[in-house]
Amino acid sequence: ASKIQPEIDASLRRLLLVELDKAKKVGTVAALDALIQKYPDNGLGPELGAVRHTLYAQALAAWRKKATPDAATSAFVERLLGSAEKSGSAACEVRFRQQPSKTLDDADQKTMKNSHYPGPDALPSHYVTTAALRTREQRVAQDLVTGFVADFPADVLALKAGDPLDADAAVPNKVPTLVVTYAPEWSHANTQSLKPPTVFSGINFAFDGSFVLPDGSPPLSVKTKAWRGAELWKMKSDGMTREDFEQKVYDSMIDGAFDQLSKKLSDTFL
Repeated sequence: ASKIQPEIDASLRRLLLVELDKAKKVGTVAALDALIQKYPDNGLGPELGAVRHTLYAQALAAWRKKATPDAATSAFVERLLGSAEKSGSAACEVRFRQQPSKTLDDADQKTMKNSHYPGPDALPSHYVTTAALRTREQRVAQDLVTGFVADFPADVLALKAGDPLDADAAVPNKVPTLVVTYAPEWSHANTQSLKPPTVFSGINFAFDGSFVLPDGSPPLSVKTKAWRGAELWKMKSDGMTREDFEQKVYDSMIDGAFDQLSKKLSDTFL
């Protein structure tokens, strides 16, 4: 009920503007959030909003200059940052959704009929397993996370590797999420090995990435296909058991496919 309340309010506002100027000089969203937390009733909504928007715009401009993205990716990342600015959360995720193979059983059957088939441990399903693919998913996800750390301030956009999704799981919509859906499929081509005597099935991977936003706007699609055959001319089996050699060949196929995916994601976003 003070008679000089207008003067008090004006003085408080001047002091809060000084604090805002200090936070502005720090140049981070975290500094603005700290100011808001310290002075929740600051009355600086428009001013804070303008400074915050400038920080997101600067992050977008710096990323565009470094990554030189195509038009579709550039427009999507602008919307991605807009979503982060609006929600006040930097969190986003990359998650894999592995589908059951439709043809790996056929590859097993074809392998068993080959004259070079040495036994059950040579079946492609023995090597192309969910566990083996999960380790490659984690590597690709971490590569992308590392790239985002280098390209975006952590308080603007913070990508993390989320848990794998079930094959029939819906696309998450709580935070912006890049979902990579795929299944290992037989290429319908087999390669015989004379030394050691065995047979390998080629494997196809069709990676279908969809980066979705919580607002339901059109996602960004990132797709790549990888056909991997047994590149025996690159492999040496000297001193190796047949089983170890088979492991090495299938590891090379799987690694090659996920390396291709990692490069596609890097070329798209980084």
